Amino acid sequence: MANSFVLEQELLNAVDRRVERIVGHLLAAGPVTPFEAQQAHSLLVGSLHPVPCLADEEGIRSHISMSSCAAGDTSLAQGLPSSSSTSPDFNSLAKGWDVPPEQQEVSYWLSRVEGSIPADINGTFIRNGPGHLKRFGRSLVHPIDGDGLVAALTLTDGRAHIKAKYVKTKEFMEETEANRVLYYGMMGSSPGTLKHVRNLLPMLWGQAPHVRIKNPSNTNVLHWGNTLLSMWERGLPYRLDPCTLETIGVETLDGVLKESGCFSAHYRFDDTQNRMVSCALKLRMGKPCTLFFYEFNEDFKLVAEKKVNLDDFHYCHDFVLTKNYYVVYQTPMYSLDPAYLRKWLLGQLTTDKLMSFDAKRPSRMIVIPRDPQDTNIQFFDTEPTHIYHFVNGYDETGAQTDSIVFTACAFEKAFTMEFDQKTFLSNLTKARALLTEYRIDLISNTCTRRTVDRCACEFPSHNPHYDTRYSRYAYLMACDQPEGTRNAPFEDIVKADVEGRQRSVWNAGHGNAVCEPMFIPKDGATQEDEGWVICQVYNGRTHETQFVLLDAQNIAAGPVARLHLDHPLPYAFHGQWVPQIFMPSE
Repeated sequence: MANSFVLEQELLNAVDRRVERIVGHLLAAGPVTPFEAQQAHSLLVGSLHPVPCLADEEGIRSHISMSSCAAGDTSLAQGLPSSSSTSPDFNSLAKGWDVPPEQQEVSYWLSRVEGSIPADINGTFIRNGPGHLKRFGRSLVHPIDGDGLVAALTLTDGRAHIKAKYVKTKEFMEETEANRVLYYGMMGSSPGTLKHVRNLLPMLWGQAPHVRIKNPSNTNVLHWGNTLLSMWERGLPYRLDPCTLETIGVETLDGVLKESGCFSAHYRFDDTQNRMVSCALKLRMGKPCTLFFYEFNEDFKLVAEKKVNLDDFHYCHDFVLTKNYYVVYQTPMYSLDPAYLRKWLLGQLTTDKLMSFDAKRPSRMIVIPRDPQDTNIQFFDTEPTHIYHFVNGYDETGAQTDSIVFTACAFEKAFTMEFDQKTFLSNLTKARALLTEYRIDLISNTCTRRTVDRCACEFPSHNPHYDTRYSRYAYLMACDQPEGTRNAPFEDIVKADVEGRQRSVWNAGHGNAVCEPMFIPKDGATQEDEGWVICQVYNGRTHETQFVLLDAQNIAAGPVARLHLDHPLPYAFHGQWVPQIFMPSE
C-alpha cells in the first residue's frame, strides 16, 4: 500500500509539473478566467466541464496537498452569523439527500392524507433532483453530481398518487451495467483516486487525459407540446414518458439543439403569444460564447430564435423574459488566483471553491431585444452579487418612462458553491440571498435595485400566467429569522409582496426543511394569488417526506392538506405543475 501511494504521488507530481507549465503559458498570454482555463482544459479532455477532484473517501486525498486548497478570502462576507436559540440539526437534515436505492423508484397511491385535497385541484406536480449522494459505494462531493430522479405526484378526485424513476441517461446505464462509477461529475466527483491518476497519465506525453463528464439530467423538468423533458443545462435534455416516467431517449427538438448541444434548466412562458421560451449557452475556447434563445409554439415547434455572441460570459442558469426583452446577469463570482487554476486543472480543487467573488470581474445586467432584427444589446453595471434564479419581469413604458423591472434572489458577495453543512447547495450559513427588485432605466441608462424582503431565500416561484407582465407575489423557500440570527435551514415558505402590503409566512417546524414551493393556478381565477402552493417537506427527525398544499391567499393558515409518503423522497431541485393527469396503466 505504501509503495502504491509513493508511485501515485510521483505520477501526480509529474502531471502537476506539466499542468503548471500549461497554466503558466495561459497566464503569460494575459488574464485568464477560470472558465477560460476550463475551456483550455477542454482541449485536453474533450469536454467543456471542469476537471473533478479526487474522491475524498479514498484516504489518499489528504496526502496530496488537498489541505492547501483553502477557501477564498471571506473578508467580503456580508452574511449573518449562524446562531439561534434553537440550533438547527444539520446532521439530521443532511439525510434528506440520502435514500436507500430500494426506496427510490416507486409507484403507489398515498394512504395517509391529513385534511382534504381541494376538489378543483387536478393535475400533476413533476419535480427533478439528484436521487443519491453515493453511487456504488462512492460518495459524491456535491448533490449537483447526482443522477436525476424524477418524481410525479398526481392529484385527481381528491386522491394522490406518487411515482418516481431515474432518468436512464447513457452514462447512468453504462455505470449500472459496469456496477461501478465510470464518469466524473461537474462539481468534482470522480471514479476514484487510482482511476483518476490513470486518467491523467496521458498528459505526461502531451495527450488528452481520459476524463468523461456525466450528464445527470437532474435539474428540472418541462412539459410542453405533449412532450416531457428532464434537463441539465450543460447537456441535451432527455425525453420521458409522462405516464410512466420511463426514459425514451436524448431529445434535440427536431435538430434545434444540435448547434448549441444543450438546453437551459429554466424556461418562461409568454401567454400573449402562447409560447414557451428557453435558452442555451455554448462555451467556446478563445472566442465569444454564444447565447441562444428559443421560442416554441404550443406544438413545440421553433417559431423564433436569437443567437448572441458575448465576451466574458460563461454562466447562464436562468433569465428574465418581458414582452420585448431577454435579460441575463453576468456574474463576478470567478476566482483568478493562479494557484487555484493550477490545482483545478490538476484536479485538486473542486468547482465549488472556484465560484467566489472577484472584484476584477464585471457585474452587470445584459438586455437583449426579442426582436430577431434588433441587434442593440445593452449592458448595465450593478452591485456585485450572484443570481441563480429570477422571479419575473415586465416592461414599464409611458410618456416619460421606458424601464425593465424584475425580481431575483441575489446573493451576498461571500457566496461560494460549497456544499454547506452537507445540506445546502451553496455556503448558505455565510452568505444569504435576498429577494431583490431591479429596475433598468433605458432612458437614463442606469440599473438600480432595492431589497423586497428580509428573509434568506432561494428557489422562488410565482404564478406562471403572469410571466412578462407585472406581478406582486413571489413564493420563496426561505429561512425567516430575525436580523442577526441565522440564514439556514430553509424551514419557511414566505409569500413576499413587492408592494410590501401582504407578506405571509408558513413555518414547517423545527427539524423540517422545505423544497421549492410551486404555485398552482386556480381555473377561472381573477386575482394573481388565487390558487395553491404545493411543496415537498422533509422531516430530518423521522426521515419522512410529505407534500403540503397551502392556500396561496392565506399561507399563514397552514396546510389544507398534508400528503404523507410511505418512503423518503430525496430533496428536489426544480419542478412544474401541469393540469394533466398522468397515470400509469393499472
